Amino acid sequence: MRTLILWAVLASWLLSRPIDFETLQVDFNQSVTTDSDQSIRYSGTLYLMQPDRALWIYTTPIEKSIYIRGEAVTVVEPGLFQATHMRQSTAQNILELFHKSEAIAPGKRRALFNDTPVEFTHDENFIIRLHYRDELEHNVTIEFATPQMDPWLEEALFYPDIPAGFDEFKVQ
Repeated sequence: MRTLILWAVLASWLLSRPIDFETLQVDFNQSVTTDSDQSIRYSGTLYLMQPDRALWIYTTPIEKSIYIRGEAVTVVEPGLFQATHMRQSTAQNILELFHKSEAIAPGKRRALFNDTPVEFTHDENFIIRLHYRDELEHNVTIEFATPQMDPWLEEALFYPDIPAGFDEFKVQ
């Protein structure tokens, strides 16, 4: 659950940046590594639309989509034939969180989110890498590549398309 909230936090932070864009498309690679050096690597594309829309589409090794619209979050998992709906109220103080973040080196910042340190590597225009330890004590690294500022994105992209027959759950 903390991982999902961090996705929402990252999307909110990207949307709050002074970078001048209305929409954004960026590829990502996410690696999750255990203390015994077992790892899995995910990849996909992140779409953002001002003021509060985000869509994480995971394509490998599994398909999964995370839709964020304001506080509403929907996770669609085709491999499990399910969709989960929830609210992300914990991300409401995102600006305060990043105003309190500290520079730890040139191009690196650290913020604390729900007692979890999150490190960012960035250049003057964009986040290059995000790193934290999840609730299972796995190291999670997300690397971003080929950001496209202001591609044409349809608003409908940010509303989940849940196939008939999928189980739907609401998490409080």
